[in-house]
Amino acid sequence: KGLEGIRDVLETEHVRKMPDASRHIAATATVKTDDERILSLTSASAKQEEILTDLRALLEQMQKWAETEELLRLTRELLLKQRSVTRLTGEFKDRFGVKKASECTRDEQGQVRALEHEQRDCANDMRILFERMTQALAKMMELDKWTAKNIDDAIKIAQNTDATPENPDLAATGDPYPGIEDKMRAAQADLAGKNGEPYGFGIAHGKQRGAETGLERIITVLSRRRDVDQALMREIEQSRRELQRILDKQRELIRQTAN
Repeated sequence: KGLEGIRDVLETEHVRKMPDASRHIAATATVKTDDERILSLTSASAKQEEILTDLRALLEQMQKWAETEELLRLTRELLLKQRSVTRLTGEFKDRFGVKKASECTRDEQGQVRALEHEQRDCANDMRILFERMTQALAKMMELDKWTAKNIDDAIKIAQNTDATPENPDLAATGDPYPGIEDKMRAAQADLAGKNGEPYGFGIAHGKQRGAETGLERIITVLSRRRDVDQALMREIEQSRRELQRILDKQRELIRQTAN
């Protein structure tokens, strides 16, 4: 309904209100007195102010609604990044087995340390994503309840990777690392191989896969609205790009009418 509302507003402005304002302006060419001319221009100015108010409100709504698209972009990028780290972890497991840091060459230690740092970066990115989701939820609560529900479900999955798109309220099962960031931080610790312990490539790999599953589920819940009407999504995206241009043009028309 939110997408259809945006389209309805644009159609109303284009089909009814803007032509009405144009007719009031055109009418000034046929009137015989200044009073009639001023009356027509005043009516046109009032209609243009109404159009501008509608477009401003619509632009604000579309900018806030775009938060969901930004969350999807960040989640997809993080998923690709985590998949790369997970793949390297599997390769290191096959190459090093259960070696300790002391049993590796300096170059090998450096490679593992770099992998650990990449896993840390994923965890930091997940923290940023979580903060963005909570901010977006606050914005969407009053704007679009359906989208707000999707973001809320994404937050629940971020906190508990056992949760699913179909059952986001699923209770945690006692996993000591229930959230996506929890798993990423724990995997980083496994890759550190501290206290003389062997590198934990195998157990880190399992946690990384769990984090990936959580990210995939977040993408699923955030994409729900996009699956409703792809043609409408394309129309709204095009309208978003044009809306600022329309606003600028409308301001210029109001200035000319005032003159």
